[in-house]
Amino acid sequence: MINVSVIVPVYNAEKYLKKCVESLVNQTLKDIEFILVNDGSTDYSVRIMEEYATRYPDKITVIQKENGGQADARNFGMQYCNGEYIGFVDADDFVEHDMFELLYNKAKEECYDIVVCDYIKEYTSTQEIVKARQYISRKDMFLGGLAAPWNKIYRREFVIKTKVQFPKVRIYEDTQFFCCLIPHVEKCGYVPKPLVHYVQRKGSTMNSQGDKIATIFTIFDNVMSYYRQNGWHEEYKPELEYFAVRVLFGSSMERICQCNDDRLRKELLYKTWDYSMEHFPKWKKNKYLKPLLEKRNFYMRMICRRDILLLGALLRKYFIYKEKKLQQ
Repeated sequence: MINVSVIVPVYNAEKYLKKCVESLVNQTLKDIEFILVNDGSTDYSVRIMEEYATRYPDKITVIQKENGGQADARNFGMQYCNGEYIGFVDADDFVEHDMFELLYNKAKEECYDIVVCDYIKEYTSTQEIVKARQYISRKDMFLGGLAAPWNKIYRREFVIKTKVQFPKVRIYEDTQFFCCLIPHVEKCGYVPKPLVHYVQRKGSTMNSQGDKIATIFTIFDNVMSYYRQNGWHEEYKPELEYFAVRVLFGSSMERICQCNDDRLRKELLYKTWDYSMEHFPKWKKNKYLKPLLEKRNFYMRMICRRDILLLGALLRKYFIYKEKKLQQ
């Protein structure tokens, strides 16, 4: 029986792929399989995958598909999983050798639907450990949860039963997948150890995403629609509101400020404010924003439309400085 199936979407990752796959084939968990999904690569990624599949035929399966993006590759790979649990690893990251053994052993303690772990941001010459945490309830998952799937394993039967998949978009697919799974979760476990190395490549901090950044508005439209269709919207309304504005004025705002197109950056900053006020007009009164001693809450409560361009300019300068500092 396969304990864990690990899906690795691969698109033109020849520079990083060997390090990623080496960290997988040397896992201490023995009953494990790796589904390498070639998402239409045009470089030597295919040759690297086939070489490893030849060396580890009992562990590695290579699947070919036309390019459709990371989300599409993950969905495609899930069809081929045989494991009791499913994990996801990005081709430019790598993991600790005992990652999936530790996560799987934790999962089996109480048949957890999801198990999460800490991770490490890898810069050129520095590291930053990022702590996850033990969720105490479904609603708690909205308050400080990392949407990314690469520091988690999911019980395969649980995911199949929910019918939740990654939306076929090029950015923020993790956010929709995470939010739509939450109402279905019965038990979520936590391993307090950094097991994933999340590689920050040179230039990634100031990587212009162009108009793809606006996908976040579609994602939250989809999430709200999903909750309303299933009769969950009122039950989770404060949590959804807090999560949405936290992303809109957090990670989404960061991406906007990294956009190099001045006109588009200005347009998206105003659209972020207008979207938040249209869909969450009373968000500043959200109960989770009341503890003003928390830096994030204080920052969000101080945001207003009048000053949003100034705030964007200050954040942009900060990210330029951060890029130079961290990638020295």
